[in-house]
Amino acid sequence: MTQKQQVYLRVAEGLAGCQRIEFELKSYLGAAMELAKKCIGQTMPFHTSAKEFENCALERLIKNFKNYTNDADLVSALNNFKDERNYLAHQALTGLENPDGELDDQVVDSLHERVNRIESEAKRLAESVYSSAQNIWAQVWFYDLSDV
Repeated sequence: MTQKQQVYLRVAEGLAGCQRIEFELKSYLGAAMELAKKCIGQTMPFHTSAKEFENCALERLIKNFKNYTNDADLVSALNNFKDERNYLAHQALTGLENPDGELDDQVVDSLHERVNRIESEAKRLAESVYSSAQNIWAQVWFYDLSDV
């Protein structure tokens, strides 16, 4: 594998962590919709489900997540992370080569360091969202909320 292919692979690995956050946000929102449906019961129609968020981009997922959580710190961290994810998806591979078409080692080293930080933060955030979703699913699955 060439050095250029290795760099592209690192960026793809970093993006995988970003996709996990999106997956966990979709799961959280699905859990929130199920809990809302359970609480509302027969009082009024409630047809929103996880399917509503199936094709949402990270920014929209975060905006929706903000409406169903009290964890302002997590929302803030997700919003900050969104900028890093956008960098990785849209800019990380630009400017890697010098005018001779060779990879710029300083730029590549800097990119590797940034991808490492992004991966670490993506893991932390995904685990936080997952943990929050499990609390909601527990209420959906195990608690009788019919008298709420």
